[in-house]
Amino acid sequence: KVANRFTAADGSEHRQFECSDDGRVVRCTLLSDITWTVPSRARADSKICRAFLLKLMQHCGQYTPRSARAPEHLAALARLLPPATGGGATDAADRGATDE
Repeated sequence: KVANRFTAADGSEHRQFECSDDGRVVRCTLLSDITWTVPSRARADSKICRAFLLKLMQHCGQYTPRSARAPEHLAALARLLPPATGGGATDAADRGATDE
């Protein structure tokens, strides 16, 4: 699986998601037209927070059901990641992970 922060094939560091400075909006860095508004009670209510995180995981293909745009996200991610090697994973969701 690829963490939010990952190293691309060219050695550059990337993130799948970035949060706005005020913490109110999360943007997909791979599909720049996709953003989510963070629910106002997400910090205070763990159930709301988990539901919001589920949406992000569905978008990036890590949780089913996947969102309608998950294939685009995974394809964009695959273009950045190094190719799978010797019996390794073939799915972009399984390559290039770094801690975070």
